[in-house]
Amino acid sequence: MKKLLILLLFISIHSFGQNFYIEKIEAPVAIEPGLEASIYYVISNKLIALDKDIKIKKNKEESTYTIKCVVQRMYSPGRKGIGHIEFLDSNTNEEVLRSSTEKAMRSPFQGMKNPLELMFDRIVTNQFPTLLRQLKDM
Repeated sequence: MKKLLILLLFISIHSFGQNFYIEKIEAPVAIEPGLEASIYYVISNKLIALDKDIKIKKNKEESTYTIKCVVQRMYSPGRKGIGHIEFLDSNTNEEVLRSSTEKAMRSPFQGMKNPLELMFDRIVTNQFPTLLRQLKDM
């Protein structure tokens, strides 16, 4: 009886963890590798900070969900960049959830950070807690 209880506890602890794969950013133009790496870093750190059971995988086949960052419009001087983040089912590649669209523009008030970094950082900070809760309920 004791072994069965320990086995059930072990299975329940390890079955609720979610595995994520973060795709390259989809944008109308090529994005610098350094910028893409910093956005990847922000997303992965926030995912792990929100839930310790979450794992970031290197292969899409090993993951449950794929996170896809989409830039709808690139920024330029005097023009905001627009984008969102999609959660896809890794097996079927169908969209499961989508964040609301966010806009960002280079500003001295934000330390002249890249607008794409600002935009995805805002999405991760403000919308990821509710999006992850919705993913767990599915």
